[in-house]
Amino acid sequence: MTTHPLERPRVLAIAEAANPEWVSVPLVGWSMAQALREVADVHLVTQIRNKDAILRAGLIEGRDFTVIDSEAVARPLWAVAEKLRMGEGKGWTTLQAINALIYPWFEHLVWKEFGPAIKAGKFDLVHRVTPLSPTIASPIAGKVAKAGIPFVLGPLNGGVPWPRHFDAERREEKEWLSYLRSVYKHLPGRTSTLKHASAILVGSRHTQSEVPAAYQPKTVYIPENGIDPARFNKTAQPESPVLKACFVGRLVPYKGADMLISSAAGLLRAGRMTLDIIGDGPMLAQLVAQTKALECETGVTFHKWIPHAEVQSILGRSHVLSFPSIREFGGGVVLEAMALGVVPVIVDYAGPGELVTAETGFKIPCGSRGEIIAGFQETLSRLAERPEQLAPDLMAAFSARGDEIVGHGRTNSERQSVLSPEEEETLIHEATDVLTRAEGKAPKGWLSPWIAESRVTPDLLRKAGYTYTLNWCMDDQPIWMRTEHGPLLSIPYPQEANDIPSIVARKDGAATFADMIIDNFDEMLEQSRAQPLVMGIALHPYLVGQPYRLRHLRRALTHICQHREEIWITQAGSIHDAFARMDDGPV
Repeated sequence: MTTHPLERPRVLAIAEAANPEWVSVPLVGWSMAQALREVADVHLVTQIRNKDAILRAGLIEGRDFTVIDSEAVARPLWAVAEKLRMGEGKGWTTLQAINALIYPWFEHLVWKEFGPAIKAGKFDLVHRVTPLSPTIASPIAGKVAKAGIPFVLGPLNGGVPWPRHFDAERREEKEWLSYLRSVYKHLPGRTSTLKHASAILVGSRHTQSEVPAAYQPKTVYIPENGIDPARFNKTAQPESPVLKACFVGRLVPYKGADMLISSAAGLLRAGRMTLDIIGDGPMLAQLVAQTKALECETGVTFHKWIPHAEVQSILGRSHVLSFPSIREFGGGVVLEAMALGVVPVIVDYAGPGELVTAETGFKIPCGSRGEIIAGFQETLSRLAERPEQLAPDLMAAFSARGDEIVGHGRTNSERQSVLSPEEEETLIHEATDVLTRAEGKAPKGWLSPWIAESRVTPDLLRKAGYTYTLNWCMDDQPIWMRTEHGPLLSIPYPQEANDIPSIVARKDGAATFADMIIDNFDEMLEQSRAQPLVMGIALHPYLVGQPYRLRHLRRALTHICQHREEIWITQAGSIHDAFARMDDGPV
């Protein structure tokens, strides 16, 4: 490889399956080829069926990509494969066996088209991205190596054994050839492919374990899946305090949607959980009938198939991804859920089991069907009862930093101002109970979602044990409010020095917001010579945490800290305690 270290390498990316409008392997092929463009000059070689989608994505044929027309061999053999697999979406191993016959012709045509350029040193590296299956050899690997060009293979993934308790599902999936899958290790071309590869990317630990010992030093573990920031770029905002779960995947036996419904039926009937099922497949009618038989159909919404780019709009309204698949090579949907902040509940096997840790989700042991159902039932019931366990380390981190926790409702998607007194009291009680369990003590202060109050909110807060509220911004001093259950201190909460109305509503820039904080502080500091005043700053990390805004926020806070000897930097609870100790009331 003669590329200068400062130059971008010239890469020929071979991805027989690469399509931005499809999912699964074609999306992996497309996404990885595109990712390589961030660091290299890439020319993509793919099968002709992907041409139109790639053109719609903005690439230029001839300059950015080349299509290979292997249909003369591929079309008739794919027709045979469709018959042999005995049903739509079934017989995956059979499909790969036929692909092992089809693919060599594709690479033959690739070499015919690009062999001269490779031998002439026009490319610094050749990377076969797809097929992902480790059962499919790469006939040109030896030719590329002979030309002195590094050949990279992978990510390879697949072949995860069927769990021993699910042989019935294995047969229902028409996976007859899976019993003979290990034969691929003795097929012509496999050893040559591994021998001539400069690096072998493996998408799972299982696939890595199947690489012979002689070639293990070449392996690099890289999970095959990732997320497309253009498609998964939001932060989860569950719309309901009731546990909201989501399943995303094909409705086939090994994905386990039927086990999920069985495990959640009691919660769904009781209204303690709702379930969105995104996907389609041969089990749809069976699953709909199952929800009716278990009398939980009102809690389940079947969305069928939706475009991949629209999945986040539904998944992002969930608390958890409930995904009991028992044979998942990669588990891209698990990463997509975590990217949105949706907590995964998965079976601890294969791809998802490698992606999820105790810090990021919940793993159910891969036992029998009954054991998996029981495991999901226990976990979902616990999360419905104690939602704080969705982020078990969060409260400890806040406490360790010395933060004060205040009540802020069950979700920012509901407003207290439109609730009946009974409903509002329930909201306050449930939110308080969660925080008390999580922190070990009840919060003293409350800020309503949307700062929205009803006529009885102060009464209900004092009744629930709260001693101060942040809902009122009518003055720059705390004042005592009379309620039916005793005094409640109102501590000013900022409506102007607040990044949401400033940055989101008024479209103020970062510098303007920082200047607002500084000017507000300087004026109030001057006025405080005559009377004590309270200045708050309302910040939301997803807004001011952006680096270009954070730079200006640091400037404002540095200015404030330069006057540390003249001010009291404290928390709302400490302000309450100071006022409560005053015999004469507020000054």
